[in-house]
Amino acid sequence: QSSARRPRVVSRGRLGRMAALASTQIGWNSYEAAGIISREQLEMLFCYDKQPIATQVALFMQRGEAYVELFVVILQNVNKEETVQYVLALLDDLLVGARAIYA
Repeated sequence: QSSARRPRVVSRGRLGRMAALASTQIGWNSYEAAGIISREQLEMLFCYDKQPIATQVALFMQRGEAYVELFVVILQNVNKEETVQYVLALLDDLLVGARAIYA
């Protein structure tokens, strides 16, 4: 078995989803106004959302527990399908990105 790394291949489905995520705008402010997330959590989202995956992984490594709590709060308290799918996609991208960076 070769010790050389294989290049990462991104599937068409993942590319399509990444493009869709890039164009999706979630009204995070409305969740703070409704009391679902705190002002600090809103600021965390603004720092995280739409950033390159390496930046997202770095932010998560710095404040992982706070980001986990934030994503759980959103998933538990938001019923809007677009927002739930968006957060799940962010988490999936985080896992894939972290694996690529730390593999």
